[in-house]
Amino acid sequence: MKKNRKSASSEKLKEKRQQKQKKYIEENGLCSICKTSYKDCERLQSNFTASPEGSVFQGSLVVKCPKFRK
Repeated sequence: MKKNRKSASSEKLKEKRQQKQKKYIEENGLCSICKTSYKDCERLQSNFTASPEGSVFQGSLVVKCPKFRK
């Protein structure tokens, strides 16, 4: 029985965390490549003239960013 309460509690925390993240993304936006906020993304801040060292390109598109975190 305690597992069910703990599980329900962790589910509520997870849901609350996801709602917070969704609100943050709506307010600040996230880079689709590195998943950092627009205000912290080097590419966006440089008007796409600079990229983080170690970025992998396919043509002119970044396909891998070293700042990516899950």
